[in-house]
Amino acid sequence: MARDRLNKLDITQRQLDCAIRLMFDEADPIPIHTLLFAAGEVLQDLCRVRGVVSEFDQAMNDLIKPEYRKQMHQLWRKRALFLKHAKTDPEAEMEKIGPELNDIYALSATMRYRTLTANISTPMTVFAAWFGWVHPGSMKKPPNPAYKKIQKLHAGFSRSEQLLFGRLYLTVHEGRSNDTETVLDDFERRFPEAKNRAFDMMDELSRDAGLTAWELPRRYRTRIQLPSSTSD
Repeated sequence: MARDRLNKLDITQRQLDCAIRLMFDEADPIPIHTLLFAAGEVLQDLCRVRGVVSEFDQAMNDLIKPEYRKQMHQLWRKRALFLKHAKTDPEAEMEKIGPELNDIYALSATMRYRTLTANISTPMTVFAAWFGWVHPGSMKKPPNPAYKKIQKLHAGFSRSEQLLFGRLYLTVHEGRSNDTETVLDDFERRFPEAKNRAFDMMDELSRDAGLTAWELPRRYRTRIQLPSSTSD
């Protein structure tokens, strides 16, 4: 039975899941940024009220001096307020939002959500893995050899290719076979030079996690007669 009312965590989950899907679809970064900041602020407030600190915020506390943390937060909040209000600065302008900034916002909000709930949604799970692949310098140590191989394969991808693989990974995890094949067709059409690395990453993930959902991508590889370049 569907609930008639939503609490703060219900809403932030929807905001985060929507923002992650939009990100993987290469949508406009401005609405993505707005969703991520709104969710992140609520989750940060909830962490304070409950007296808990997320791994992301703990790392920020450990690495950055208090005065600089305050300046950084003020800068982030100023950008968010720019997107919400025009009463005091109707003619103001702002710099473009780079993709890496939204990556950081999504990661921080995901980690805060996990701290509060001890659980994260499928889009958040996929994004957290994807973030580690495309930003390998952010990790102290890859969790396993397969993860490290995937990081190396991602290093040869453009931003658009990385996002398309994130979208592919999400459709597989959610069991949306028709959407998975659509994304595979998209890879074949847009990035024919990169498709082999994409399939190699699928093989690494399948070996590491035993994901039976990768059966469709494997059949797709056979259908287009694409060889594997990954040695077992």
